[in-house]
Amino acid sequence: LRHEWLPTKNRTRQRIMIKELIQQLAYTGQELYAKVCKVTSVDEENQTADVVPLDGSSPINDVYLVVDMEQGGFYLQPKVGSLVCVAFINKETAIVVGTSELEKVVCTLGGFALKIEEGKLQIRNEQADFKTLLNDLLVELKSAIIQTPSGPGNFAPQNVAKFEEINQKINQLWH
Repeated sequence: LRHEWLPTKNRTRQRIMIKELIQQLAYTGQELYAKVCKVTSVDEENQTADVVPLDGSSPINDVYLVVDMEQGGFYLQPKVGSLVCVAFINKETAIVVGTSELEKVVCTLGGFALKIEEGKLQIRNEQADFKTLLNDLLVELKSAIIQTPSGPGNFAPQNVAKFEEINQKINQLWH
């Protein structure tokens, strides 16, 4: 399954470049520096943000929000208006390394994905979505035929109502 919030191949080269720059920086002796900034906009597709440093210096555009999601990792999307710590890998490349408020969190690893957004949770892999599995289980339970000594039966109406209540709560929690 491919989802809009999972990484796409068109950003792979950019992510590899950042990863390589970080690795090279460790061997160059260049000094890292950071600034506290306010987020003015977020580009979800490119996983970047535009920020304004609190020290009054010039705005910084296209600050990376993630190093490399292709092999798995964390994407932390800050809220517009929140504060972030921006680390400079070199004079042209910066990445957000800390946030005061988050809009969305995505974690991917080996085909598994966890997403938290708008107070809801989504867990899935390439074969299944956890919310769908829970919903399907409760639908099956509500219509289950139970073998009893006196013949086939169903769950009592209060049990079916409780299953429906649980299903509604699941849908409130999960994407």
